[in-house]
Amino acid sequence: MDVRSFYGTRRRVAERCTTVSDALNKATATANAVSIVVLPPAAGDSAVDSDTEQVPDDMLNESPFETAGEFEVEQEVDDEEVDEGTSVNTEDVNVTATTSTAASAPEGKRRKKNEKEKQWKKSSRFDSPLEFVEKSDVSNSYPLLCGKSPVDIWRLFFDDDIIRNLVEQTSLYAHRDKNCPEFEICAADLLKFFGIILLSGYNTLPEEAHYWSNQPDLGVQIVVDAMSSKQFYTIKRFFHIADNEQLVQGNKAAKVLPLYKALNENFVQFSIWHSNLSIDESMVPYYGRHSIKMFIKAKPIRFGYKVWCLCGIDGFPYHMKIYTGKEEKTDEPLGTRVVKHMVEIIERHSHVQHHQIFFDNFFTSYQLMHLLATRNVRAVGTVRENRTAGANCKLQSTKDLKAAGRGSCDSVCDGVVFVLKWADSAVVSLASNYLTDQPMQQTTRRVKGSSNVTVPQPHIVRKYNESMGGVDLLDRLLSSYRPMIRGKKWWWPLFLNALNVSVVAAWRLHSAVCSAPERLDHLTFRRHIVMHLLKGSHCSDRRQVGGGQQAHLPDELRFDGVGHVRVTCSQGRCRICLKNTRCKCVKCNARLHTDKGKDCFSVYHTPPC
Repeated sequence: MDVRSFYGTRRRVAERCTTVSDALNKATATANAVSIVVLPPAAGDSAVDSDTEQVPDDMLNESPFETAGEFEVEQEVDDEEVDEGTSVNTEDVNVTATTSTAASAPEGKRRKKNEKEKQWKKSSRFDSPLEFVEKSDVSNSYPLLCGKSPVDIWRLFFDDDIIRNLVEQTSLYAHRDKNCPEFEICAADLLKFFGIILLSGYNTLPEEAHYWSNQPDLGVQIVVDAMSSKQFYTIKRFFHIADNEQLVQGNKAAKVLPLYKALNENFVQFSIWHSNLSIDESMVPYYGRHSIKMFIKAKPIRFGYKVWCLCGIDGFPYHMKIYTGKEEKTDEPLGTRVVKHMVEIIERHSHVQHHQIFFDNFFTSYQLMHLLATRNVRAVGTVRENRTAGANCKLQSTKDLKAAGRGSCDSVCDGVVFVLKWADSAVVSLASNYLTDQPMQQTTRRVKGSSNVTVPQPHIVRKYNESMGGVDLLDRLLSSYRPMIRGKKWWWPLFLNALNVSVVAAWRLHSAVCSAPERLDHLTFRRHIVMHLLKGSHCSDRRQVGGGQQAHLPDELRFDGVGHVRVTCSQGRCRICLKNTRCKCVKCNARLHTDKGKDCFSVYHTPPC
């Protein structure tokens, strides 16, 4: 066996393309791992105003055929696959095993030294098993969270400090950068602005102007009552997150960095209460032009910004980090750097013995598992065969495992890292520094042409399947009601993603602390927040379009004692006594008696004992 194959040495071959079609052809022409990165323009770091991108509206929801600038197609190949005339970049962030310093030594000596260092045995025992300490439930640690309303929980993450900073930066951008001294904005206006954006996630119209339309098949009355279209467009034009004169030098995502930093601090304010955590990438869709936009083949969202996420098993986000491309020169692979960064977040806000981490084969390597074991961090991940530091040579081949049938497996352990290969519909390899194949369990598989069959399943596989999908669940929740208000600024999708993630985090916290009878589903939770943001302050007295009894406002608005004003209206049924009246509450839009010796108005706005 070639020593380069034994060590799993990989190099990156980079080629430049000018069209997406050329890049896709290069991506599909090889079976190796491929990543395609949009290269920044020549003036990417200059002092030009890169705020606004003029993208046609009909292209915002479609995958473009071409983009500006050049593509760099990077593929991982074995050393022997590199032709003499191909340029090779040895600083590949995806490489997980670097070439040994003794690369010039004879093959036999290098292999002998490696086998001496790593004694793989057919065993399931660890030399020093990692300890586990049970984590207390969040509802027991913070009982006051159980009685909070949806908007109160959301404001724990999107708090007053974030709102205050956004108001200041928006005013500063309008007055100083855009020379518009007459522009004014307050926190109440900004919250209504956010409410309209969140409303567009589940009540989507073709254009944002349609929310203020007076046509019977368009228009949303609650939006018309909350804010005029002119005010909405003005706020959207001047909305800003960071001071342009104090941006973080060298960070291409500096315009949204303050918002993500503040949210990350708020996500961990109640510690990290999940025992099972997952690390993976999340894609934010974007079809404009920017140097950190990524293209990832075979992903649901192929074009967009990549965000590294640390999530709980139910999709609660603890940390988000925007990937901005290659960092300073380092020998560590990208996956290792991401995992180490997330582990530092866990160590800062919790104790590593309370948690176990799961990630996929992009991150996993023997070196990473060994490093985490020295830091008492328990981890499990699928692993590529060339990243097992020789364990793959001690295991049965993929061909033999497939021939043995479903459920067959083989494993080795060196006392620190356990590596297993298991045959299902395909052969999968997993590595862990604390889990093994025992106890073996049973699972059901559907076989074509016959009834379901029962096959043995190792414990490490079962645990990985149960705990890995936290980030994928977060992606599904974000895509369910993703805000659809379009913008012309490159950072607008990242802002919408941050706002959307804050709502998902609030709902997951609400589901964790509330019992089944009071627990709200995702859509109802969002509707409560939107109605509170749009009707939280005094509303103008508009005529109601259409007849019929209207639904009650959420309790936190109905009983808040703010903005409940008596006005006259057309005759209709009282909400309390069901007799005709000509008075109503302008905020609740409910007809209520305030005369003839009746006090239905006070009864309706008083919470039950």
